[in-house]
Amino acid sequence: MKKINLILGLGLSTITLSSVLACTKQDNNKFDNPNMGLKPGPSEPNQADKIGQNTNTSKQTEPKNIEDKPNTPTPNDDIPLNFFDQIEGKNLKNVFNKIVFPKNIVLKNTDLNTQIIKNYFKREMYKSVSYVFDANTLDQIPQWMNFENAKTNKIKNIPDMSIFFNDQNNLTKYVRKIMPTFLGENEIKQIDANTIKLEKNISQFVNQNFKNKELTLYFIVQNNSIKAIGENRNKSYVIPIQLNIDTLLKFKGRVSSVNEEFVPYDANLPNLGIEYNARIDNDNNLIVELHSDENTFVFNSFNLKDGQIYIDKFNTLIDASYFTSKNADKNFSLSEHNNTSSLHTKLSSLENLYNVNLDPNALLVQAKRVDLPQNTTTLFDKIRQRTFSVGGGTMTMLAKVSPNNPNDYRFYFITNHHVSDILQNNWNDARVNKNFVIWNQNDALISANDESSAVEVFDSQLDLNVWVAQDQSNTAGIKLSNTNANADYSINIIDIEPLMQKAKQKNNQRVYKYLQNWFTLKPLKLSQYTNYITDASFVKLYLASFPISHNKNNGGRRYREHIINQAESIIINDQPRENEKYGHFKTFTVKDQEILNSNIDLISGASGSVVYDENGDMVAIFMQNIDPNLYGFGLLSSHEYDYLGFASSNNPNSFLNKLKNLAASQPDKYDDSVFN
Repeated sequence: MKKINLILGLGLSTITLSSVLACTKQDNNKFDNPNMGLKPGPSEPNQADKIGQNTNTSKQTEPKNIEDKPNTPTPNDDIPLNFFDQIEGKNLKNVFNKIVFPKNIVLKNTDLNTQIIKNYFKREMYKSVSYVFDANTLDQIPQWMNFENAKTNKIKNIPDMSIFFNDQNNLTKYVRKIMPTFLGENEIKQIDANTIKLEKNISQFVNQNFKNKELTLYFIVQNNSIKAIGENRNKSYVIPIQLNIDTLLKFKGRVSSVNEEFVPYDANLPNLGIEYNARIDNDNNLIVELHSDENTFVFNSFNLKDGQIYIDKFNTLIDASYFTSKNADKNFSLSEHNNTSSLHTKLSSLENLYNVNLDPNALLVQAKRVDLPQNTTTLFDKIRQRTFSVGGGTMTMLAKVSPNNPNDYRFYFITNHHVSDILQNNWNDARVNKNFVIWNQNDALISANDESSAVEVFDSQLDLNVWVAQDQSNTAGIKLSNTNANADYSINIIDIEPLMQKAKQKNNQRVYKYLQNWFTLKPLKLSQYTNYITDASFVKLYLASFPISHNKNNGGRRYREHIINQAESIIINDQPRENEKYGHFKTFTVKDQEILNSNIDLISGASGSVVYDENGDMVAIFMQNIDPNLYGFGLLSSHEYDYLGFASSNNPNSFLNKLKNLAASQPDKYDDSVFN
């Protein structure tokens, strides 16, 4: 076993912090025996003995940019306890490796026992996180990750690990738990080709009265030297960086950092030559930089080249570990935007989001329908300004076709390719609703195409399938001759001048003002999160739609709004044989959880609904009911395919390349600078 010495530079003086972070190939088989390298004799006071000591001498500051924080439930320590004087290393699995992690174990408070447990918890957490990201190279995962429902959304099975240490009837609790945050809050930024940085405000953790506070950051990477067993594809790899927060806080605000080379926990994995440093500034921002002289960092895993390390830009997981007194444990949040007024789940510890026995009100609902308020300043107010329906689908206005021509009333809109095909091929069918419909709280008015929410539209005002996502080349510029090169997206044009004239003639002020407002709206952008959503991501997504067919008690078209907190799974969507041309593409799913009153209302008519992130940028499009309780959302971009062409020009059949060709051949009708 190697010890890694972490050096904190303080001008002319230095302080050395020893931390066991690595295992060489020779002693890797000892890792499951936490007694390794530990000898009885003089040592520093046991961390569990330091609970009454104030080791944090730094000034505590209030959380930065955190408002209206919710009160998270206090963990319950009043449970029947199971006492042990010592647990042999070989018996640890017999005690802890259960389908449900035991929370009632009490161990005699000794240096040896403390180190045994800390090493065991560290290793099992690493195994669990690796399994979530399909990165496990170890022989055996904990039983709690083998739950029958662990095939999808595996992260929900990671427990909040804890144990009590007993010292003369004084119980001290040691905790290690995943602290989820919303996608984007752990953004990794590129400093240069060889250096990346993660900056995270940790005031919520710093201000807790815990001792020996540590955070472990799990970076998700890929490299051509890390292959799936028996397959010619890259496998994800988890890099855990464990930091002693109390030590960093002692030197907060000074020019100080922890510098060390990361060595893999698992000796079967290559050493990627990654070094890291960490510090905490005066605002309690934890700043961690990763550097590699041997490799460059990239944010796209497709067509990875030798000498490159792909790193997941947004999905870094964080676990917190600490000691506290019995009944003094608290839940807290590392989320920077966890306001009580938010429609979304209030994030605290991972287990608290899923364990119905802890707090039913805090449970994570994958997606849910939200009530339609009469007055709002939320993102939904902006979404409504673009969302409409023609025929049997939902459409979203993207941008004005000719922004510099005040006499041109044409606008681009996006929907599913199958929706625009139905309109194009079946316009004369009497069942096609030939009205332009906007949102209304009153279902009956929408269903009846009342003038307050609708105006008649003619096919001559629609230019359908201007661009469809077919015959797409991947981000390497290669076009494959299969349906993976297609996706169920189309961009179309609607001329709203006749609609505005008709609305004005009928004194339909609501529809007229709705259309008039389009001239003030900026073009939509593609979300930076689209390529990175996994079933372990906690997201804040929004969509509005016009579902039509429904149950016998409530028929007709309606307007509905939903939020999404987490995906059930990430899949390549399936298509019935008759719809093969609409392709197979990266999709996330959500499940209707009736027990949590999710009340999802996404069926026929909702197809084509755009999913937005919290910035109002496009993430995906709802396109199918996979089964009665499972819904599929096609991602508008992936590491492999850039359908719209917003990220690169390697796809000749992208929307932006199509637009450039149209502008070149018909400059009086098209402007290719619209989305610049």
